[in-house]
Amino acid sequence: MNIDGIVKLCTAENLTFAELCEDALFKKIPGPDVKLYINSLIAIASARADKFKSGSRGARFSVLDICRSEGVSVNLIDHPCPRAVPVFRAEILYREKLINVMKSSVDQICRVLKNFNFNGLERTASFDYIKDMHIAHELYHFIEFSSGEYMQDELAGVTYFKIGGFEKKTGVAKASEAAAHIFCMKIMDAPFHPKLLDYLCMLDAGEISYEKLIGFLEAIKF
Repeated sequence: MNIDGIVKLCTAENLTFAELCEDALFKKIPGPDVKLYINSLIAIASARADKFKSGSRGARFSVLDICRSEGVSVNLIDHPCPRAVPVFRAEILYREKLINVMKSSVDQICRVLKNFNFNGLERTASFDYIKDMHIAHELYHFIEFSSGEYMQDELAGVTYFKIGGFEKKTGVAKASEAAAHIFCMKIMDAPFHPKLLDYLCMLDAGEISYEKLIGFLEAIKF
């Protein structure tokens, strides 16, 4: 199956938009402000990744270097998961400073990428590369937690209640998840947005057809 059409539609902007659209509050942002919101999120998350990369020593930078500098440990958990898209691929235990990565998730993604011969980029289908992508995503959430600088607070608030001249605003909760994807993408120098992996797993498992996936991606094209 040729997945070039899917890959072309899975840009950082489009999939950031897709992630944010899962939050009802995001849909309250006026149309003209949506592009600015998304571009600002991508810029801030990318800058955070660049800060860690520029602070690394030597050319052999890895996401585990950041974990060590932050005092975060990593566990690889061997636990089967029958779902095409697991309930979770990895998790961060904030107080324990521990990231748990599901080995079954890493194995699944590696197999799917090899099945699709994803753009011939063999390095992305390696176990260590996909494992580090899982780690990078959770690490971003830890960095937000430890610094207190949550993406939803860095961006403009959204009005969720208004009466007369009084209004209340709050941040979009999904902004942190969207930012974690961008951070992961930039830290890993990934040639694709991480959310693409979920779509490919669903396609491989038959949970969605090629035509329906293309239709969905065309509909959310930003």
